[in-house]
Amino acid sequence: MGTYPFDYNKACFVLDSFGTSTGLTCRLLDDEGNTISQSGTHSNIYEKLKLNLGRLKESFLYGSNQASIYGGSFIYFGPYGLVYFTTPIILTDQIVGAFVVGPILMTEPDQYLYERILEQSRIDATSDDNIIEILEEVPVLSTKRVKARRSYPICPI
Repeated sequence: MGTYPFDYNKACFVLDSFGTSTGLTCRLLDDEGNTISQSGTHSNIYEKLKLNLGRLKESFLYGSNQASIYGGSFIYFGPYGLVYFTTPIILTDQIVGAFVVGPILMTEPDQYLYERILEQSRIDATSDDNIIEILEEVPVLSTKRVKARRSYPICPI
């Protein structure tokens, strides 16, 4: 565990409480977008699909920045059409970390999503069924439920 400008133990408590109560994957990030802790029951979909993890990290930084601009939490589409929501940890007007929840889907996966992921994936083109099986692990939540949950991790750290 590194040294962070926020209370790491409090942040992990929030992370674990949110992940346990919702069943959603939640990450705690440092100021560079690196995952420093994770909670929730879902494995890393991007690793299973062999997708570009750098793009995922960039999307985490983007979402955190947008959340700070728009005042709180921000729902956004990450790479490959998967949905995330984020709440930044801000100290003295600077983002020093963030909570990121996801991936989730706000509609059932469809053929377009499968094809897009297959196109970007580094797994065999013959593994369409494997992609479908992996994507079935991604929780599907209504827009209303996502909006209601996006503000859970907001608290002083």
